Amino acid sequence: MGRLKLPFFSVFILLFASCGKVEQQKEEPATVKKEDKPSVADPSADSVVNSEKHPFLLAYPDHIDSIANGTIYWKDKTIMPLSKSKETKTDLSKLSKTGYEEYLNKISPAQMLDVDYPYLAPVTPPAKNHDPGRGRNTDFLKKVYGANEHEVSRRLQQVVWLRKNVNMIVSVNGENGAAASLQKISDELDKLPSKFMKYLINPAGTFVWRPIAGTKRLSAHSFGISIDINVSHSNYWRYRRPDKSGLYKFENSIPFEIVEIFERNGWIWGGRWYHYDTMHFEYRPELIIAALQNKKGKTAIVTDQKKNPLKKK
Repeated sequence: MGRLKLPFFSVFILLFASCGKVEQQKEEPATVKKEDKPSVADPSADSVVNSEKHPFLLAYPDHIDSIANGTIYWKDKTIMPLSKSKETKTDLSKLSKTGYEEYLNKISPAQMLDVDYPYLAPVTPPAKNHDPGRGRNTDFLKKVYGANEHEVSRRLQQVVWLRKNVNMIVSVNGENGAAASLQKISDELDKLPSKFMKYLINPAGTFVWRPIAGTKRLSAHSFGISIDINVSHSNYWRYRRPDKSGLYKFENSIPFEIVEIFERNGWIWGGRWYHYDTMHFEYRPELIIAALQNKKGKTAIVTDQKKNPLKKK
């Protein structure tokens, strides 16, 4: 069966399995031109990494050709290490503020999937440094959505945000179904009762090529794959002081009904982060796929072309 694109495809197969260790290899430049790749995956390597069920393969089928032996093989014939040399899983809760920032600055593609995303789970305060999706490998995102501001700008498509209740145009990256997915989300949000509209009017923005506040790392907004909804009803960790133990108290006012619509369509929410940013939603289908794969160790097959494959049957 061929690889299929999320969120719009006819048949979607998910193998719910926990991921093991990624085979280690020497560090290489972010992308290296290489014409040849192994025709058969190393049988000693992790089966999920070397199969067509890897979250990256399912989430980015138009860009990634295969993943084998700790390497991402892109369709433009370049390669990228999946993980760093001697990479081990880190207990993020034990890292200091400085140590955690250093971790985020050097995150590998594989580490983008290290923290499990709580897909459709009840909203609860996240554990210290539990920020699923907040860690991004910039080189990976550049390969998919554009290497610089100009390249991203060329890929932007218009989305009509809540045509009935707001009727505002926002610009989102058209690569990998991001813009189409947000349009579907917008159409679903537009049908919510009026009490939810105060959270959705006056969205704060989508595409802006900029670093994350307080860092040198590019924001997801730089790639046109995120939207901030009404800032007037949002909460942001940087606007709060930690308590006496050095921890940030979780705050949120965004209703779960809004979060659910985004998550069912491949977007993650900043309210799932310890370093919370509750107005922020971001297109990260690989994290939703990984969450589904880790759920109960079962296989789900969805064949209805008219329904979102991420919705529960």
